[in-house]
Amino acid sequence: RPSARHGSSTAPSARCPLSGCIPDGLPHAMAPARSPVANSKGVEGGAPSAEALDFLLFLGRAEKTVSSFAERAIETQNEAEVEILRAKARAYEAALRSRLERWEGIQESAADRYRSRIEEIVPSLENRLTEHRRMKEAAAAAAETPAVAITGKGAPERAEEPASA
Repeated sequence: RPSARHGSSTAPSARCPLSGCIPDGLPHAMAPARSPVANSKGVEGGAPSAEALDFLLFLGRAEKTVSSFAERAIETQNEAEVEILRAKARAYEAALRSRLERWEGIQESAADRYRSRIEEIVPSLENRLTEHRRMKEAAAAAAETPAVAITGKGAPERAEEPASA
């Protein structure tokens, strides 16, 4: 019969026969709950797999890269360059969708979270470009608006300057 204490073995690297965890001296009833089905990344089993880590790294880099595309598109005023950056963002999105579909063992809730992040890649680029275009148009409109002088009835009267002697 296994020990009533969690990890009661004296060997430092011994594993508990009930849960396979490293001994920490807590009774099993007091040990933190562990999900045998999924870890924090939404995959079955213990630690995230190499596939999961690779996907998450790629997703993070793609998001950061597309954000830099927006900055580059704003700096360049070349519409052909902007279209190339849009195509690259769509390619990242397609590659990430493909990897997510091939990822075996991922929980549906985690897949939905990652799918949402993937779906935001291209719109985030478009939103930044639209915001920049609006700001640019507003600045141009403000520069074109002529100064309006108030004249006629109700206009403030000018104080007369004293005559010099």
